[in-house]
Amino acid sequence: MWLFSRARAVALLDYGFRSIIAPSFADIFYNNCFKNGMLPVALSEEQVEQLFARATAMPGYELTVDLGGSG
Repeated sequence: MWLFSRARAVALLDYGFRSIIAPSFADIFYNNCFKNGMLPVALSEEQVEQLFARATAMPGYELTVDLGGSG
């Protein structure tokens, strides 16, 4: 598990990330994401590996987290 501080959550926002996907999050980073307007999404390791494989195989790959359909 990677440990991220509040400063790292803010730095990710500065790079344009509004959501982060990982198999797990340190509690402090998870909570700091919400405090800073970022959505942490926990997926299984297999699902995260599949996303990395797609991103590696397709240059310019983009992933959109659509909250409009959740509900």
